[in-house]
Amino acid sequence: MLDKDLSIENDALYRFGSFELDPSERSLLRGREVIPLTPKAFDTLCVLIENSGRLVTKAQLLDKVWPETYVEEKTLAQNIFTLRKALGTDSEGRNYIETVPKQGYRFSANVFRSTRDQLIADHEAQFMIEAEPVFHEPLETSEYASLSVVKRLLPPLLIVTLIAGVVWWGRGRWWGRAPSFSKIAITKLTNAGDVGPMALSPDGNYVAYVKRGPGQQSLVVRQTSSASVLEIVPPQKIGFIGASFSPDGNTIFYVTRPYGGSVASVYRIPLLGGTPVKVIDDADSAATVSADGKQLAFIRNASTGLERQLVIAGIDGSGEKILASTTGESAFGLYGPAWSPDQRLIAVATFKPRSQSGGHGLSVVDTQNGSIQPVGKDEWNRMGHAAWSAGGDELVVTAAAGSDPVLVDQIWIVSYPSGEARRITNDVDGHFGLGLSQEQSMIASVVSDRQGAFWISDLNDAMKATQTTRVSGDRSARSLGVSWMADNRLVYSSQVSGSAELWTMRADGSDQRQLTFDRRGNVMPLATADGKYIVYASGRGSERGISRINADGSNLKELTQGSAIVGLSVTPDSKWIVYASVRDQSPALMKVSIDGGESSRLSQATASFPSVSPDGKSVACYVISPDRKRRLSIISFDTGEIVKQFDVFLEYNLPFLKWMPDGKAITYEVAANGVSNIWKQPVAGGAPEQVTRWESDVIFRFDWSRDGRLAVERGMFTNDIILIRAEE
Repeated sequence: MLDKDLSIENDALYRFGSFELDPSERSLLRGREVIPLTPKAFDTLCVLIENSGRLVTKAQLLDKVWPETYVEEKTLAQNIFTLRKALGTDSEGRNYIETVPKQGYRFSANVFRSTRDQLIADHEAQFMIEAEPVFHEPLETSEYASLSVVKRLLPPLLIVTLIAGVVWWGRGRWWGRAPSFSKIAITKLTNAGDVGPMALSPDGNYVAYVKRGPGQQSLVVRQTSSASVLEIVPPQKIGFIGASFSPDGNTIFYVTRPYGGSVASVYRIPLLGGTPVKVIDDADSAATVSADGKQLAFIRNASTGLERQLVIAGIDGSGEKILASTTGESAFGLYGPAWSPDQRLIAVATFKPRSQSGGHGLSVVDTQNGSIQPVGKDEWNRMGHAAWSAGGDELVVTAAAGSDPVLVDQIWIVSYPSGEARRITNDVDGHFGLGLSQEQSMIASVVSDRQGAFWISDLNDAMKATQTTRVSGDRSARSLGVSWMADNRLVYSSQVSGSAELWTMRADGSDQRQLTFDRRGNVMPLATADGKYIVYASGRGSERGISRINADGSNLKELTQGSAIVGLSVTPDSKWIVYASVRDQSPALMKVSIDGGESSRLSQATASFPSVSPDGKSVACYVISPDRKRRLSIISFDTGEIVKQFDVFLEYNLPFLKWMPDGKAITYEVAANGVSNIWKQPVAGGAPEQVTRWESDVIFRFDWSRDGRLAVERGMFTNDIILIRAEE
């Protein structure tokens, strides 16, 4: 039940858009789909609906939903974020919940209140409409004739009762069984925030997970019903790629790579510990075990080119063979494959180059002939782990929907073979790793929460930084970007409003203002040196283009359309935008006027993540050489020729490049043992030099001002395991 202070009527039903809210059942429906909400998110929605069309201040919401309890406004903002993701937008693309800056929120949709009698009458009418095609008989000879006789003979109350019973009977007969995990209960299994890859035993009794520590990682096992933890692989200087259980639950297969090493290996170890046995060398994903326990499957990067292979082998590593492979036109993801219960198929995440339509998706590979077939359409922003249901007719996946303005991975159920998807979580935090029990009553996943803060420091002593403001929720902050403005404010992209939009603030963190409101995925903002404009990338995948607004957010102008943007920069004279665009499956360096028009190729090199030097003569970028290695390079802005190249440490996810204000070095972040710092490569040559020496946190984004100040967002991810149980 709702808190007693909430005056919404429990015996009434509230409708808005395609939704129906039932306070007494604490349920929110979209048609027949149950929309899962946390208890406090549900209470927040009730308060907003109760005051539909009116401003509800933050203080009023906090008092109503958390009476006599102190909570931060951040918690309320996360509830609003959760609700917006659950509700989506109305038929005109507007949010149901409107933010009133610095005050509170307003529920903007029309809300209709109904009694239960009205609902039953509506269900009766809907029943007549939906059931007619099922019988394919004239009305008078079908079961409707009996209903018409009953209507004439029985008292009205009994009629209503009978019709309601027939409706519910019809649901069971024609609408099929209730969707799996339509009602869920979530339990947090760990709280230390140091969890890496995980696996759930087939019977749901154990989880095996990686425990991350300073410079080391270990593998532990615990029962889902108790808090006792058993360490089965002690802390070592290794990185775990994944873990999985054998079908009988007695053995764990895990994949590790030594720190600094390039080759990972598959090991097996008994559930309760023992001596690990190396099974296979050279694996780049978690391994999956066939239902009969006789074979393994995993993804491997080929030694040359962009090929990725789905490899199968005996449980002892013997008889290895390539079942299927993908090239630059499509690619297997590295989250790990999943073997179907009947062993006919292996499901694996896939993605297409950003130069093509679509994006990430899910495919199945036939174990007999290696053919690859997509499951549904490749319209996901990201596709991660997958697990088969016991019946083989559903896949549980972690994925970010293509329609979502925020890149946060949720848990979905995807029907096989139709590909119809249904989301079962609506968290602010992202999910990775996945396990599904054989009884399909439990899902285990890792929930990742990000906390960060902006810091400002001086060029002469970057270590003496001052924290300005805390931020949270921007899970893709690395690609969202930040830039100093000519008036010493910062412009950055944030997802706090429910989509990636542009914001500005003063260097001390005050006067935060939202500039864009169009829900188009606005990222990588750059302020021009003359103070007039902000340019940025907008859209998703191959539909991303470059836009320009005035420094105050007015006068939107689209400069380019329909290309995948892989980094952009602005010349110091504020006349040109340099960007990398994926063309013919490879990134190309382009330039376009600040006023728009035709783009032209700046260099023939295969280059990405450009950054124009302070004097405007050079462009720092990553160049892919014929041997497929990426090298930090300097290209002439005038000729497009490569002037210099450096061999520097490069992560799998390439860091953004930023010139030092004096133009003598190029800076980038380097992560080691869970901590990242800024390094610089002198243009004159020589070894890279470390600029900052922080001993904690990772860098999410940074930028240098023209007068030598450093703005950097630093923070950490906390990762913990949750259990999702299906409720009847």
